[in-house]
Amino acid sequence: MKIKISDLVTRFLEQQNVRHVFLLSGGMMMHLLDSVSRSSRIRYICNHHEQASAMAAEGNARWRGGLGVCFATSGPGATNTVTGIAGAWLDSSPVLFITGQSRRTLTARGLGLPEMRMVGTFEVDFVAIAQPITKYAMFVDDPKMVLYHLQKAIHAATTGRPGPVVIDMPLDVQGASVEEDELLQFTPEPIAASVLHDYSPLWNKLAVARRPVILGGHGIRVAGETGRFLRLVERLGIPLVTTQLAQDLVPFDHPLYIGHVGLRGERAANFAIQAADLLIVLGSSMHITTTGYEVETFAPSAEKIWIDLDAANLRRNAVRATLTYQSSVGSFLDSVGSHVPSVSPEAAAWKSQVSQWKAKLPVIAEHPLKNGAMETYQLVAALAEALAGGETLVTDAGSLYYVVGQGFHSKAGQRVIVSGALGAMGYALPAALGAAIENTVSPTICLTGDGSMQTNVQELASVVRYAPNLKIIVINNDGYASIRNTQMTFCNGHIAATNQATGVGMPAWQKLCEAYGLAYLRCDRPAELKAVFNQMLKISGPVFVECCLPENVEMSPAVTSQKLENGSFVSSRLHEMSPRLSPIELAQLGINASLLAAMEGRKV
Repeated sequence: MKIKISDLVTRFLEQQNVRHVFLLSGGMMMHLLDSVSRSSRIRYICNHHEQASAMAAEGNARWRGGLGVCFATSGPGATNTVTGIAGAWLDSSPVLFITGQSRRTLTARGLGLPEMRMVGTFEVDFVAIAQPITKYAMFVDDPKMVLYHLQKAIHAATTGRPGPVVIDMPLDVQGASVEEDELLQFTPEPIAASVLHDYSPLWNKLAVARRPVILGGHGIRVAGETGRFLRLVERLGIPLVTTQLAQDLVPFDHPLYIGHVGLRGERAANFAIQAADLLIVLGSSMHITTTGYEVETFAPSAEKIWIDLDAANLRRNAVRATLTYQSSVGSFLDSVGSHVPSVSPEAAAWKSQVSQWKAKLPVIAEHPLKNGAMETYQLVAALAEALAGGETLVTDAGSLYYVVGQGFHSKAGQRVIVSGALGAMGYALPAALGAAIENTVSPTICLTGDGSMQTNVQELASVVRYAPNLKIIVINNDGYASIRNTQMTFCNGHIAATNQATGVGMPAWQKLCEAYGLAYLRCDRPAELKAVFNQMLKISGPVFVECCLPENVEMSPAVTSQKLENGSFVSSRLHEMSPRLSPIELAQLGINASLLAAMEGRKV
């Protein structure tokens, strides 16, 4: 029996339990769109820019822990997805991108003439563009090979370290019909037996460590192992810190959780990791946002044991780990099983001490209200208090990325989704749309700034049409607060291209909401936050909340850099966050000469 290739693609996606495809229609994908639009199991979601489609598909994949799908037409449609593909690549999200293309005889690849820039209408060699940021990218010029390449792409996207894949499909391939028994299929290589690592050196070191810490990364969530990981932490009973991308692994109030570490981490977590004598790292790439720029000063007194799936990260070994194990999170947890490793009795006092640091160093205490003006940390804390648990928070790049990392204390069942590695402006709205469409049970909150909102503002139309449970909070601080802070620090206070006075135009948000038919609320004073957020959550349907803040946002504590006379920069160590704590304050926290020496990598 013959089947049309575009129908085959739709059937394949149905078999992968795909429920939504994000797209902006175009001529070179007309067969793909025609077929998916006839499916009773897949709903297509219309965005107004392909970048938004890509980010929505990635947000959808992140929320559901499965495959996201984006269709785009050829040429500019395909190239518009690149930022979303790059974000999925860096944050390990499995997303399938199927791009339309000119007919085979009107493509440079199809003619075997790669030196030609263009043959067909809107043609661009998208596979060449996408290959560096995908796990698999293929121009499919044989209809009989379509199923093979789809199967191979999905296998690549969802095994090992997940990531995006691209299938570039010419228009005449989409419209072709083939006999089903002539379709070639992909057979993956047999899965090699997991390497049986000897973890006894790890457990031996844990048994004698006086100040052990576990650092959990985003790879734990990607592996679908949050539950087993937490059970292991609780069996060990030692302090847990996370990377910022993994801040929602456990509720903030969990007694073993200290906070997230890094350049803009939480003081208590940074103190803990710097003073540790044993650091067990699981599922983290150990990026400089976690370790700090001066990597040699990261956890200087700790023996570091690093378990990660990515061999390239381990080969680089920038943190100078004592032991490295190339292993998936699941395989490591399998090896532990029900075993309860021994922990030094001295670790109990250490756990008590770092818990006191967490209790005594809340970030909100560093940001009291001033002159009755709204303050970002106070706003984020008020939002966290208003939410009951189970919600999803999607936030954007810039100042909010850091403030949410430090100030949003997640509750049970809550998710925090960010463009962690790439930090793309405009990510929050389409990614929240992708999550909200999948999550019909609890509200999804999009928290973004006015600057980031403008980069994908057209998606408000998609929100109104598709996402009744999406609540949008926009921080109106006149443009790009994070960049202004950088300019104030390193450009002698000279401001350019970051607010309305220096060239960045902003709309009247209430009028914009009226144009889109979107419910609108406004908050001008801190005292209004609780009532406004409660009203936002009670409204049936999507809501846009404008929160008006001063231009300048103080983001602290933070690891800061100092410019040297030769123009280079040197950064503080993780425990020396600005504003620095005084010797008296350190003493009140129980940070004595011995602990301070450990943080600095000195022998006492």
